[in-house]
Amino acid sequence: MAIKINWHIVLFGFCTLLLMPTSAQALVINEIHFNPFHVGDDDGEFIELYNEKSDIVDLVDYTMGGISVNLQGIKVEAGGFVVLASEPVDDGDTDSDSFDTIYGNGDRLLTEFHFPVIDFTGSLANTGEVLILYGPGGGVVDLYDYTPFVRSNADGGGFSVERIDPMLPSGDANFRVSETSGGTPGMWNSAAGTISSGDVTPVPEPSTWILLATGLSFFSPIITKKQKL
Repeated sequence: MAIKINWHIVLFGFCTLLLMPTSAQALVINEIHFNPFHVGDDDGEFIELYNEKSDIVDLVDYTMGGISVNLQGIKVEAGGFVVLASEPVDDGDTDSDSFDTIYGNGDRLLTEFHFPVIDFTGSLANTGEVLILYGPGGGVVDLYDYTPFVRSNADGGGFSVERIDPMLPSGDANFRVSETSGGTPGMWNSAAGTISSGDVTPVPEPSTWILLATGLSFFSPIITKKQKL
């Protein structure tokens, strides 16, 4: 009896293995504070990036999807952090809910921080969204959809979403709610630990599914024709 092979499944599996990221990049999305409760929502938001490699990373050609931020002239030391904050300092307002007021001394100079604190324009959706870090040439360096943490303690409960192991790819199993209220910007995550790489399903780049669909559509007539012979 002849064995029929479903070439669609074979091709899909091959393309998935080929295009799926297998390890974390040098710069990773390490912490997300998308809905703080102790300050004005947008003002207290921040995204922390971490350089898990042994070399300095120059962010001259890096951008962040979903927000507008200027990273020109910013360099991240090996094992260092950079924080993208919605309001780095209190700029002429009286609400005292800036990053400097909450985590620093409130002098508006930011000199007490051993990492860059960069202003971003926009806001992080309380309903969840995909954050994408683009590197030189527009390639995706890292991305994560924090939607699973909506309605958790990180959603208006005062806690952040922290990466567990920066050496492993982004995936729901590699993030958890911080153990520290307010999160740990510019510091080792309170949720940091060791997990099995087999527990983390890498998040594919947005273009991956387009390539898969295109590939399957291209090969489908060929496969169908051969199966009919």
